[in-house]
Order: sequence, then structure tokens, then C-alpha cells
Amino acid sequence: MRMAGNIPAVLYGAGGDSVMLSVSALELGKVLKSGSKTVQLAGSATGTAEVQEIQWDALGNEVLHVDFVRA
Repeated sequence: MRMAGNIPAVLYGAGGDSVMLSVSALELGKVLKSGSKTVQLAGSATGTAEVQEIQWDALGNEVLHVDFVRA
């Protein structure tokens, strides 16, 4: 997954089931650079979500995992 340029993620909250996702590293990078915490999901999960937590590698250079919560 990571070799293909995607990052594992999970979407949860608002009384819905947890959904395992794969997000584009490029698209996530754009969101993080803009300073926004709100994302519009498209694909297997749709709707608006907020970035809840980001897990970085030991050097803080690469995102390893993202948690999203339904907005």
C-alpha cells in the first residue's frame, strides 16, 4: 500500500462502524500543508471527516497512519 503512494487510515465516530481506508499520500500532504483538519472523503467512504490523529515515523518525516472522525 505504501509503495503505491497510499497511507492506511481508519474512519470512525458519529455512531457508525469503523471503516479501514487507504488515502493518497499526495492528497493528504496537500491537506496538511494547508493547515486544514477537515477532509472530503470519496471512494469506499464518503462525506466530511476531521483528522483526529496522525502517526509519524520515528524521524517525523513520513505519515504512517491517519485516524479520521466523522464530522
